[in-house]
Amino acid sequence: MGTKINIPDLKTGTYVEIVNLNLQYPGPTINSTRHRVKNNLPGTPEFCPMIRRSEKLEKYISTNIQESIDKGLDGRDKELIRRTAAFLLLKDSKASFAIEGEFPPNMRARNWGKAIGQAGKKALTLSEIDRLQHIVIGSKKLNKFFDKLA
Repeated sequence: MGTKINIPDLKTGTYVEIVNLNLQYPGPTINSTRHRVKNNLPGTPEFCPMIRRSEKLEKYISTNIQESIDKGLDGRDKELIRRTAAFLLLKDSKASFAIEGEFPPNMRARNWGKAIGQAGKKALTLSEIDRLQHIVIGSKKLNKFFDKLA
């Protein structure tokens, strides 16, 4: 909750992991010397998705998915694959907007698809979020929005 309780920090004892690695997938481990806990929760206090380990997931993780994709696309027309991917991104973008009850102009949906297509290629920083937002909304609309706030 973000409030430090007025009790002394633990000085001795072994560290205990929060997430049992045999049952769930952990996040990066950060030691809490105050609590003698290895915080390996996969997320933040605001959002912490817990994923149960299963044979099916372990099987998928152990396969080389990229190799399978490359093998499946080998010898295919690269331009056709590019156009198909662009078409699917546009359809997905329009469906996402429809789920939210929005029906934006085609250009905005295309821009959304373009931003989604770039997902994961750069580290997610404030400047990267700003860049992606400019792709989707455009700088003119953002400037008008910020002018209204001022």
